[in-house]
Amino acid sequence: VSHGTSCRACKAVGFYACKLCNGNGTIKWSPLYDPVFINLCVSPTCDGFKVQRCLNCLGYGYV
Repeated sequence: VSHGTSCRACKAVGFYACKLCNGNGTIKWSPLYDPVFINLCVSPTCDGFKVQRCLNCLGYGYV
């Protein structure tokens, strides 16, 4: 069964490493750019799952 062409953006996987946290699941955040108080927070882009769904193929791997 042919679904279409493979997605080039995610290499037909359907997802890729989160670009905000670089695949770590957390980001460094500090209120008002205060270097004294740096908190690790869950990445709002991937919700801590370390990957995000490809927006080109909507996670299907093909377009």
